[in-house]
Amino acid sequence: MTATVIKMERFQCPCNNCSICRNVYHQATRYLTTAEIRAHLSGKWTPAAVDEYVRRCETGAGRIQVGDTVIIRQGFGKFGDGVYTEVAAVDEARGRVTVFNSTGRGETSLDNVSLFLPEPEPPNRGAARIAAVRITLTRVESPERETAALAAADHQDVWGAADRQLTEWGETLDREGTAHVAEEVEFTILWGDHTEYRGTYFLFHPGYEFNRGFTLADHVRDFCSWTSGRRVPLGGIESLFDREMAAADSTIYYGSILDGYQLGCADAQVPVWTAGDGFGGRHYYTRIGRTATVEWYYSSAGAWRARGVEALPAGARDAGACVPADVRAAIRSIHPELPEA
Repeated sequence: MTATVIKMERFQCPCNNCSICRNVYHQATRYLTTAEIRAHLSGKWTPAAVDEYVRRCETGAGRIQVGDTVIIRQGFGKFGDGVYTEVAAVDEARGRVTVFNSTGRGETSLDNVSLFLPEPEPPNRGAARIAAVRITLTRVESPERETAALAAADHQDVWGAADRQLTEWGETLDREGTAHVAEEVEFTILWGDHTEYRGTYFLFHPGYEFNRGFTLADHVRDFCSWTSGRRVPLGGIESLFDREMAAADSTIYYGSILDGYQLGCADAQVPVWTAGDGFGGRHYYTRIGRTATVEWYYSSAGAWRARGVEALPAGARDAGACVPADVRAAIRSIHPELPEA
Protein backbone atom coordinates (compact mmCIF):
# COMPACT_ATOMS: atom_id res chain seq x y z
CA MET A 1 0.00 0.00 0.00
CA THR A 2 1.46 3.35 -0.94
CA ALA A 3 1.98 5.93 1.80
CA THR A 4 -0.31 8.57 0.32
CA VAL A 5 -0.17 11.88 2.20
CA ILE A 6 -3.57 12.96 3.51
CA LYS A 7 -4.37 16.48 4.70
CA MET A 8 -6.67 15.71 7.57
CA GLU A 9 -8.83 18.86 7.36
CA ARG A 10 -10.56 17.38 4.32
CA PHE A 11 -11.51 14.10 5.97
CA GLN A 12 -13.64 12.80 8.79
CA CYS A 13 -11.44 12.02 11.77
CA PRO A 14 -10.92 8.24 11.43
CA CYS A 15 -11.64 7.40 15.05
CA ASN A 16 -14.40 9.79 16.13
CA ASN A 17 -11.99 12.71 16.58
CA CYS A 18 -9.91 11.32 19.43
CA SER A 19 -7.20 13.44 21.00
CA ILE A 20 -4.47 12.31 18.58
CA CYS A 21 -6.58 12.98 15.50
CA ARG A 22 -7.91 16.20 16.95
CA ASN A 23 -4.40 17.55 17.36
CA VAL A 24 -3.73 16.78 13.70
CA TYR A 25 -7.13 18.03 12.58
CA HIS A 26 -6.63 21.53 13.93
CA GLN A 27 -3.10 22.04 12.55
CA ALA A 28 -3.38 23.19 8.95
CA THR A 29 0.27 22.37 8.22
CA ARG A 30 0.10 18.79 9.54
CA TYR A 31 -0.39 15.85 7.19
CA LEU A 32 -0.69 12.12 7.76
CA THR A 33 0.54 9.27 5.62
CA THR A 34 -1.65 6.23 5.24
CA ALA A 35 1.00 4.29 7.18
CA GLU A 36 0.48 6.68 10.12
CA ILE A 37 -3.28 6.28 9.82
CA ARG A 38 -2.90 2.50 9.94
CA ALA A 39 -0.65 2.67 12.98
CA HIS A 40 -3.05 5.01 14.76
CA LEU A 41 -6.16 2.91 14.10
CA SER A 42 -4.52 -0.42 14.90
CA GLY A 43 -6.38 -1.98 17.80
CA LYS A 44 -9.29 0.46 17.54
CA TRP A 45 -10.81 -0.86 14.32
CA THR A 46 -10.64 -4.30 12.75
CA PRO A 47 -8.03 -4.76 9.98
CA ALA A 48 -10.85 -4.84 7.40
CA ALA A 49 -12.25 -1.53 8.66
CA VAL A 50 -8.79 0.08 8.60
CA ASP A 51 -8.26 -1.16 5.02
CA GLU A 52 -11.59 0.36 3.97
CA TYR A 53 -10.83 3.72 5.55
CA VAL A 54 -7.37 3.89 3.96
CA ARG A 55 -8.89 2.95 0.59
CA ARG A 56 -11.36 5.82 0.94
CA CYS A 57 -8.56 8.25 1.77
CA GLU A 58 -6.38 7.15 -1.13
CA THR A 59 -9.17 7.30 -3.69
CA GLY A 60 -10.44 10.66 -2.44
CA ALA A 61 -13.80 9.16 -1.47
CA GLY A 62 -13.60 11.00 1.84
CA ARG A 63 -13.18 14.42 0.25
CA ILE A 64 -15.96 16.94 0.80
CA GLN A 65 -18.19 17.22 -2.26
CA VAL A 66 -21.60 18.48 -3.37
CA GLY A 67 -24.42 16.67 -1.60
CA ASP A 68 -22.39 15.76 1.50
CA THR A 69 -23.67 16.49 4.99
CA VAL A 70 -21.21 18.63 6.96
CA ILE A 71 -21.13 20.02 10.49
CA ILE A 72 -20.33 23.70 11.02
CA ARG A 73 -17.40 23.97 13.42
CA GLN A 74 -17.70 27.69 14.22
CA GLY A 75 -21.00 29.45 13.61
CA PHE A 76 -21.41 32.19 11.00
CA GLY A 77 -24.38 34.10 9.58
CA LYS A 78 -27.54 32.05 10.13
CA PHE A 79 -25.60 28.93 11.06
CA GLY A 80 -24.65 28.15 14.66
CA ASP A 81 -21.85 26.00 16.04
CA GLY A 82 -22.40 22.29 15.43
CA VAL A 83 -25.26 22.76 12.92
CA TYR A 84 -25.75 20.11 10.21
CA THR A 85 -25.86 21.48 6.67
CA GLU A 86 -25.68 20.17 3.12
CA VAL A 87 -22.94 21.10 0.65
CA ALA A 88 -24.19 23.04 -2.39
CA ALA A 89 -20.82 23.90 -3.96
CA VAL A 90 -17.10 23.42 -3.31
CA ASP A 91 -14.32 25.72 -4.51
CA GLU A 92 -11.06 23.88 -3.71
CA ALA A 93 -8.94 26.62 -5.28
CA ARG A 94 -10.31 29.24 -2.88
CA GLY A 95 -10.77 26.81 -0.02
CA ARG A 96 -14.44 27.73 0.25
CA VAL A 97 -17.67 25.76 0.56
CA THR A 98 -21.29 26.82 0.09
CA VAL A 99 -23.74 25.15 2.47
CA PHE A 100 -27.49 25.27 3.05
CA ASN A 101 -30.25 23.94 5.26
CA SER A 102 -33.78 24.98 6.17
CA THR A 103 -32.53 28.27 7.68
CA GLY A 104 -30.82 29.49 4.53
CA ARG A 105 -27.61 29.38 2.50
CA GLY A 106 -24.08 30.63 3.18
CA GLU A 107 -20.40 30.35 2.33
CA THR A 108 -17.53 29.54 4.68
CA SER A 109 -14.01 28.14 4.71
CA LEU A 110 -13.50 24.44 4.04
CA ASP A 111 -11.55 24.37 7.30
CA ASN A 112 -14.74 25.41 9.11
CA VAL A 113 -16.71 22.29 8.24
CA SER A 114 -16.37 18.66 9.26
CA LEU A 115 -17.58 15.92 6.97
CA PHE A 116 -20.35 13.89 8.62
CA LEU A 117 -20.12 10.20 7.82
CA PRO A 118 -22.27 7.50 9.41
CA GLU A 119 -20.38 5.31 11.85
CA PRO A 120 -18.91 2.32 9.96
CA GLU A 121 -21.03 -0.77 10.48
CA PRO A 122 -19.16 -2.79 13.12
CA PRO A 123 -18.19 -6.24 11.85
CA ASN A 124 -19.70 -7.89 14.93
CA ARG A 125 -23.07 -6.10 14.88
CA GLY A 126 -25.72 -8.71 14.21
CA ALA A 127 -23.33 -11.58 14.95
CA ALA A 128 -23.54 -13.74 18.05
CA ARG A 129 -22.43 -11.59 20.97
CA ILE A 130 -19.80 -12.76 23.43
CA ALA A 131 -21.17 -13.98 26.76
CA ALA A 132 -19.95 -12.92 30.18
CA VAL A 133 -17.94 -15.54 32.09
CA ARG A 134 -17.59 -13.72 35.41
CA ILE A 135 -19.15 -10.74 37.21
CA THR A 136 -17.55 -9.40 40.38
CA LEU A 137 -19.44 -7.01 42.70
CA THR A 138 -17.86 -5.09 45.59
CA ARG A 139 -19.91 -3.12 48.10
CA VAL A 140 -17.21 -0.49 48.64
CA GLU A 141 -19.12 1.72 51.10
CA SER A 142 -20.20 -0.99 53.52
CA PRO A 143 -18.06 -1.56 56.63
CA GLU A 144 -17.50 -5.19 55.65
CA ARG A 145 -16.68 -4.30 52.00
CA GLU A 146 -18.63 -7.35 50.88
CA THR A 147 -17.66 -8.94 47.57
CA ALA A 148 -19.52 -11.40 45.36
CA ALA A 149 -17.62 -13.20 42.60
CA LEU A 150 -20.14 -14.84 40.27
CA ALA A 151 -18.98 -17.23 37.55
CA ALA A 152 -21.05 -18.37 34.57
CA ALA A 153 -19.81 -21.89 35.27
CA ASP A 154 -21.72 -21.80 38.58
CA HIS A 155 -24.83 -19.91 37.45
CA GLN A 156 -27.06 -20.68 34.47
CA ASP A 157 -27.79 -16.92 34.27
CA VAL A 158 -24.82 -15.02 35.69
CA TRP A 159 -26.49 -11.65 35.02
CA GLY A 160 -29.58 -12.76 36.94
CA ALA A 161 -27.34 -13.91 39.80
CA ALA A 162 -25.70 -10.47 39.89
CA ASP A 163 -29.10 -8.74 39.96
CA ARG A 164 -30.28 -10.97 42.82
CA GLN A 165 -27.17 -10.09 44.80
CA LEU A 166 -27.70 -6.38 44.19
CA THR A 167 -31.34 -6.66 45.29
CA GLU A 168 -30.30 -8.48 48.46
CA TRP A 169 -27.80 -5.74 49.32
CA GLY A 170 -30.29 -3.02 48.37
CA GLU A 171 -32.86 -4.35 50.83
CA THR A 172 -30.52 -3.41 53.69
CA LEU A 173 -30.70 0.30 52.73
CA ASP A 174 -33.30 2.84 53.82
CA ARG A 175 -36.50 2.66 51.81
CA GLU A 176 -37.95 6.01 52.89
CA GLY A 177 -34.94 8.17 51.99
CA THR A 178 -34.43 9.50 55.52
CA ALA A 179 -31.11 7.84 56.35
CA HIS A 180 -28.75 5.52 54.45
CA VAL A 181 -30.26 5.87 50.97
CA ALA A 182 -27.62 4.87 48.42
CA GLU A 183 -24.32 3.03 48.11
CA GLU A 184 -21.75 2.60 45.38
CA VAL A 185 -21.05 -0.91 44.16
CA GLU A 186 -17.97 -1.34 42.00
CA PHE A 187 -18.30 -4.07 39.40
CA THR A 188 -16.15 -5.85 36.86
CA ILE A 189 -17.55 -7.86 33.95
CA LEU A 190 -15.28 -10.36 32.22
CA TRP A 191 -16.40 -11.67 28.82
CA GLY A 192 -15.28 -14.80 27.03
CA ASP A 193 -12.62 -13.04 24.92
CA HIS A 194 -10.97 -11.65 28.11
CA THR A 195 -12.40 -8.15 27.60
CA GLU A 196 -13.12 -6.46 30.93
CA TYR A 197 -15.58 -3.69 31.72
CA ARG A 198 -15.37 -1.83 35.03
CA GLY A 199 -17.94 0.56 36.43
CA THR A 200 -19.93 1.79 39.42
CA TYR A 201 -23.52 0.80 40.10
CA PHE A 202 -25.57 3.00 42.42
CA LEU A 203 -27.47 0.80 44.84
CA PHE A 204 -30.89 1.75 46.26
CA HIS A 205 -33.57 -0.08 48.21
CA PRO A 206 -35.85 -1.80 45.64
CA GLY A 207 -38.83 0.12 47.02
CA TYR A 208 -37.14 3.53 47.18
CA GLU A 209 -39.16 6.18 45.31
CA PHE A 210 -36.30 7.34 43.06
CA ASN A 211 -34.83 3.91 42.33
CA ARG A 212 -34.54 3.75 38.51
CA GLY A 213 -35.13 0.01 38.52
CA PHE A 214 -32.00 -0.79 36.50
CA THR A 215 -30.57 -4.25 36.34
CA LEU A 216 -26.78 -4.38 36.01
CA ALA A 217 -27.18 -4.93 32.25
CA ASP A 218 -29.56 -1.93 32.06
CA HIS A 219 -26.97 0.22 33.81
CA VAL A 220 -24.22 -0.76 31.35
CA ARG A 221 -26.51 -0.28 28.32
CA ASP A 222 -27.72 3.11 29.59
CA PHE A 223 -24.16 4.36 30.19
CA CYS A 224 -22.73 3.01 26.92
CA SER A 225 -25.63 4.30 24.83
CA TRP A 226 -24.70 7.93 25.47
CA THR A 227 -20.93 7.62 25.99
CA SER A 228 -20.79 5.98 22.55
CA GLY A 229 -22.57 9.02 21.09
CA ARG A 230 -25.58 6.96 20.06
CA ARG A 231 -28.20 8.50 22.38
CA VAL A 232 -28.62 12.19 23.19
CA PRO A 233 -29.17 12.34 26.98
CA LEU A 234 -32.43 13.55 28.49
CA GLY A 235 -32.57 17.33 28.10
CA GLY A 236 -29.58 17.38 25.72
CA ILE A 237 -29.34 19.23 22.40
CA GLU A 238 -28.29 17.12 19.44
CA SER A 239 -25.76 19.53 17.92
CA LEU A 240 -24.09 20.32 21.26
CA PHE A 241 -24.00 16.66 22.23
CA ASP A 242 -22.37 15.72 18.91
CA ARG A 243 -19.73 18.40 19.41
CA GLU A 244 -18.99 17.06 22.90
CA MET A 245 -18.79 13.48 21.65
CA ALA A 246 -16.50 14.53 18.79
CA ALA A 247 -13.95 15.51 21.42
CA ALA A 248 -14.26 12.22 23.32
CA ASP A 249 -11.67 9.47 23.00
CA SER A 250 -13.92 6.65 24.21
CA THR A 251 -16.88 6.49 21.82
CA ILE A 252 -15.59 3.52 19.82
CA TYR A 253 -14.87 1.49 22.97
CA TYR A 254 -18.34 1.99 24.43
CA GLY A 255 -19.93 1.34 21.05
CA SER A 256 -18.04 -1.94 20.82
CA ILE A 257 -19.52 -3.03 24.17
CA LEU A 258 -23.04 -2.54 22.79
CA ASP A 259 -22.25 -4.23 19.49
CA GLY A 260 -20.13 -7.18 20.50
CA TYR A 261 -21.01 -8.31 24.01
CA GLN A 262 -24.05 -9.88 25.59
CA LEU A 263 -25.72 -7.62 28.15
CA GLY A 264 -28.16 -9.54 30.28
CA CYS A 265 -30.32 -12.43 29.14
CA ALA A 266 -29.47 -13.61 25.61
CA ASP A 267 -33.14 -13.92 24.59
CA ALA A 268 -34.36 -10.64 26.12
CA GLN A 269 -37.35 -9.05 24.39
CA VAL A 270 -37.21 -5.44 23.11
CA PRO A 271 -40.68 -3.85 23.02
CA VAL A 272 -41.06 -0.97 20.54
CA TRP A 273 -43.79 1.67 20.71
CA THR A 274 -44.76 4.31 18.17
CA ALA A 275 -46.63 7.62 18.14
CA GLY A 276 -47.16 10.48 15.68
CA ASP A 277 -44.53 13.22 15.64
CA GLY A 278 -47.08 16.01 15.08
CA PHE A 279 -45.91 16.64 11.50
CA GLY A 280 -47.35 13.63 9.70
CA GLY A 281 -44.48 11.29 10.54
CA ARG A 282 -43.81 8.92 13.41
CA HIS A 283 -41.47 8.55 16.34
CA TYR A 284 -40.54 5.20 17.84
CA TYR A 285 -39.77 4.39 21.47
CA THR A 286 -37.85 1.81 23.47
CA ARG A 287 -36.94 1.53 27.14
CA ILE A 288 -33.79 0.78 29.08
CA GLY A 289 -34.99 -0.80 32.30
CA ARG A 290 -38.38 0.25 33.64
CA THR A 291 -37.97 4.02 33.54
CA ALA A 292 -35.43 5.24 30.94
CA THR A 293 -37.42 6.00 27.76
CA VAL A 294 -35.62 6.40 24.43
CA GLU A 295 -37.22 8.27 21.52
CA TRP A 296 -36.08 7.45 17.98
CA TYR A 297 -36.53 10.39 15.60
CA TYR A 298 -35.38 11.32 12.09
CA SER A 299 -32.75 14.01 12.60
CA SER A 300 -31.60 16.90 10.44
CA ALA A 301 -28.48 14.86 9.65
CA GLY A 302 -30.65 12.52 7.58
CA ALA A 303 -30.58 9.51 9.90
CA TRP A 304 -32.59 7.99 12.73
CA ARG A 305 -31.23 9.14 16.09
CA ALA A 306 -31.98 8.37 19.72
CA ARG A 307 -32.62 10.78 22.58
CA GLY A 308 -33.79 10.43 26.14
CA VAL A 309 -37.33 11.59 26.97
CA GLU A 310 -39.31 11.72 30.19
CA ALA A 311 -41.89 9.06 29.28
CA LEU A 312 -43.89 7.51 26.49
CA PRO A 313 -46.22 10.12 24.94
CA ALA A 314 -49.95 9.87 25.37
CA GLY A 315 -51.37 7.68 22.64
CA ALA A 316 -48.19 5.65 22.06
CA ARG A 317 -49.01 2.12 20.96
CA ASP A 318 -47.14 -1.12 20.52
CA ALA A 319 -45.46 -1.02 17.12
CA GLY A 320 -45.43 -4.80 16.91
CA ALA A 321 -43.83 -5.98 13.68
CA CYS A 322 -44.55 -2.65 11.94
CA VAL A 323 -41.10 -1.15 12.48
CA PRO A 324 -39.45 0.02 9.24
CA ALA A 325 -36.13 -1.63 8.40
CA ASP A 326 -34.11 1.58 8.75
CA VAL A 327 -35.65 2.31 12.16
CA ARG A 328 -35.05 -1.27 13.27
CA ALA A 329 -31.39 -1.01 12.21
CA ALA A 330 -30.99 2.19 14.24
CA ILE A 331 -32.62 0.67 17.33
CA ARG A 332 -30.25 -2.29 17.11
CA SER A 333 -27.33 0.09 17.69
CA ILE A 334 -28.46 0.22 21.35
CA HIS A 335 -30.66 -2.90 21.54
CA PRO A 336 -28.86 -5.56 19.44
CA GLU A 337 -31.34 -8.11 20.82
CA LEU A 338 -34.06 -6.70 18.55
CA PRO A 339 -34.48 -9.12 15.63
CA GLU A 340 -33.41 -7.83 12.22
CA ALA A 341 -36.85 -8.52 10.81
